[in-house]
Amino acid sequence: IRAIITTTIVRMAVAKFESTFLIPIFANILVSAANTAAKIAKTILKCSHLLFQFFSSFLRLIKSMPPLYNG
Repeated sequence: IRAIITTTIVRMAVAKFESTFLIPIFANILVSAANTAAKIAKTILKCSHLLFQFFSSFLRLIKSMPPLYNG
């Protein structure tokens, strides 16, 4: 029974040791994905802001023009 317990403890320690290498890799993958998502979000925000400015200017221009038809 003691050999079984010792074997189990050793196997658990080896499993923990082997999985320790994966933790930084997973963290790196998550941080990389988060950084990519942040860059994409910033780009979308800039584009939407530019589009808003463009359409606001366009609407102001249209409103300032005289009507084409006086019906």
